[in-house]
Order: sequence, then C-alpha cells, then structure tokens
Amino acid sequence: MKATSLLLIGGGGHASVVIDQLQSMGISILGIVDANPSAQGVLGVPILGGYEVLDSADSRECPFLVTVGSARASDVRTQLWRRALAAGLQPADLVIHQSAEVSQTAELGKGSVVLRRAIVNTNARIGSNVILNTASIVEHDCIIDDHVHVSIRACLCGNVSVGEGSFVGAGTVIRQGIRIGKGVTIGAGSTVIRDVPDGWTVAGVPAVRINTGEASR
Repeated sequence: MKATSLLLIGGGGHASVVIDQLQSMGISILGIVDANPSAQGVLGVPILGGYEVLDSADSRECPFLVTVGSARASDVRTQLWRRALAAGLQPADLVIHQSAEVSQTAELGKGSVVLRRAIVNTNARIGSNVILNTASIVEHDCIIDDHVHVSIRACLCGNVSVGEGSFVGAGTVIRQGIRIGKGVTIGAGSTVIRDVPDGWTVAGVPAVRINTGEASR
C-alpha cells in the first residue's frame, strides 16, 4: 500500500488494532472521526471530530478506512462506508499486515484490512470494507461479500460464501461449501455445517438458530 495519510472512521478497540498495524507499516494517519467527538485520541492519533467531518473539503484529500468493528452483524460499517463515498471520499487501498499470507490468485477489494497472521488462500474473492481479523483463515475459492467481519481465528473451509454485512465470530469453523446469507451473525466458537439464510443468528456445535434465547434447527 502507498505511504499516504489516511482518515479513519471510528475510534474504538478495533481502530486501535488497525492503527497499530498502520504504524508498523509506516503509513501516516491524518486522524479519526468518531460518534463521540470528545473522546481521547487512540495511540497518539487525534480525534478530529464527529462524522460531520466527512463532509468537509479537507477530508476529501485523504483516503479513508472504516475502523468500526462489530461483535454481530450490523449496518453501521456499511452506513459509514456509504456516507463517506457519498461525501466524495475515496476508500484506501487494501491494508495487509506483513505477517499475513495472501495468495497471488486471491482478489481483495478496497478498504479491506487483513490483520496479523491471517491467511487468504487460492482463488478466494474478498469484497470491500471487509475485516479479516487476527489469524483468520479464508480457504480456497471462498467468496466474502462487502462489509463482512471474519473474526479472530475463524476458519472458512474451501468454497464457502458469506453474504454482505455478516459477522463470523471468533474461533468459528464453517464447513466446506456452506452458504452464509446477508446480515448473518455467527456466535463465537460455532461449527457451521448447514447453510444459513439471510438475517439469522446462529451459534453452537453444530450451529443452530437463536430465537429469543432459545435454539432451534
């Protein structure tokens, strides 16, 4: 990635991980815009103000990354991405940590972040504004749509697809060939052996749907 100043959208815990990675790569950061503009800076990076900063002319000079994380499927990352684009900002190029392993045949979209020791294998296709978190594995021929968060040590076996805006919890294993819909939340430590429709929340070994605190197939 080119060494250029970035504008970060979101100043929470996930932002601190991304900032640490960017700093280790020698990439300059202009600052952070956050829902709480009075918050302290993160790892020495200042909070520039609230999301209204995205509408300023100065912001358009720097590419952006959405650095809001999530612990479940959420429209927040998608909404912030679209707001930044509507304001005329351009997404940053892909950010890949030096310790990550990404196949030369994989395709990855702009504004996505591949964190430490993550693996992206042959012919995988990764969308824009995607988080591939620490030590996650995306195996051959997987398709990950925009705004997805694949969490820490999650493992997607070959030919898995994950729909837009879904969240794959830490330590989850998804069996080969499984289809995960849009806006799905998969709880940490789950084993997914069946397709998951749009909007479902599933958890467990094997993963089952969660409805008002009760699990059913």
